[in-house]
Amino acid sequence: DELLISDAGTLKRIDASLIGGGGITMADNWRLSADDSIDSSETDLDSNWERVDTTGQGTIGTAMSESSGIFTFPQTGIYLVSAHIAAYRSGETRYAIVFIKGTTNNSSYSDFAQGYDSIKQADSGATYCNPITSTLVDVTDTSNVKVKFAIQAVNEVTLSTGTSTNRCFFTFLRLGDT
Repeated sequence: DELLISDAGTLKRIDASLIGGGGITMADNWRLSADDSIDSSETDLDSNWERVDTTGQGTIGTAMSESSGIFTFPQTGIYLVSAHIAAYRSGETRYAIVFIKGTTNNSSYSDFAQGYDSIKQADSGATYCNPITSTLVDVTDTSNVKVKFAIQAVNEVTLSTGTSTNRCFFTFLRLGDT
């Protein structure tokens, strides 16, 4: 492949392989499809997953695979993993946390990232918070390196979800080789 670049008004050809081109080869988006109440114990998000399929939203490359809330990467590489939560409550909560948990041995999980938010009741109705977090994951072995997501709140909150819009959603981008 060749690229054309301009140098003071003159087009020059360069070999694109010399600059490591290629760009992002995998982008995937998942969301929760059913509201769920979360209380003070840490709760794995292990059900009601759907791959984003709304007209106008897209993906690149091979999809992540999901089983009981555990996500398997389609190939090795460095991935950006992000979690975005919409939670609400009629009342206050000191914190709501979203966790990205990872394993490198397909067994024991540890916290890779945490995102906090709180709810200060604005009126008599439900008030929302949006904890978010992200991390880079080095996938050296697709059989052993996996991620899952969890939520915890001081007081019960309800996750706001949907099947035609991203409210509680999770993004996976393969950025390059490991």
